[in-house]
Amino acid sequence: MKNALQKFKSTPINIQLIYSSKLIDDSPTYYRDYQVPECHYETLQIHINTTGLYVLWSENNINAYGYIYKNDFNPLKPTENLLLSHDGKCNDGKFKLIIDLEINTRYILVVTTRDPKTIGNFFVYISGPNNVSLSSFCPELSSCAIRDQYNLYMKGIALTLDDILCNELQPNIVLNNQSFSIKLSVGLTIIMFVAGLISGILSFVTFQNKDAQQVGCGIYLLASSITSLLTIIMFIIKFWFVVLTRINISTSLSTLRGGCVSIEPILKLFLYLDGWLNACVAIERAV
Repeated sequence: MKNALQKFKSTPINIQLIYSSKLIDDSPTYYRDYQVPECHYETLQIHINTTGLYVLWSENNINAYGYIYKNDFNPLKPTENLLLSHDGKCNDGKFKLIIDLEINTRYILVVTTRDPKTIGNFFVYISGPNNVSLSSFCPELSSCAIRDQYNLYMKGIALTLDDILCNELQPNIVLNNQSFSIKLSVGLTIIMFVAGLISGILSFVTFQNKDAQQVGCGIYLLASSITSLLTIIMFIIKFWFVVLTRINISTSLSTLRGGCVSIEPILKLFLYLDGWLNACVAIERAV
């Protein structure tokens, strides 16, 4: 950083690019620095054709923060691949980044705000030895990525389902144009859901009969039919959640987090309850 400052002092300002944009209510949000939730942000890929010292600074009235990442930016892990950041506190809320950039390397500029849910216009100025351009960069967010934040729920059926679907699903491609394996998975899942729903309803109707509840296992089987229904319903919800969030990469971070901390543990809970009830039936019959 000191070397960069020394070079900057001896290098004339040569503005190569002025970029203007706006953070709006529909802009994606993330947990800035793992500390401030719901901060809107914009990600931009920096394109250069000459290695050298570059200066990036903002003009705005929204207390902007600037971050530069190398190779990739993951809003779920905001410190990963981070090269440089500036919070603008000593510059009237305007960030200033001085950094050496190399050609043939991907650099990501993230512009965000100090406070949650802040929107407004901003300008990014870039000075350097040669032409610079910025292009929109979309971090690949899906339930496949966010599950890394919740290792507690990464065992069993949910993990297998995520692994299979996330490796096959193509972002921003409608379901009709997805691969044959995805279409087959959708068809089989629908068949499983219909069969499981019919089976669960018939079991519930059968064991609701008071004659079937004369023995202890009848009550357990009635409860098991209910948990089986709930399990197959949660399974279809989980399946479509993974499919839709993978296809639509603009899904908000809060939606992904909500799905991770709600759908998977509830699905596992019903699976465990069903297994426990079946064990009770086996014990009752053995006795």
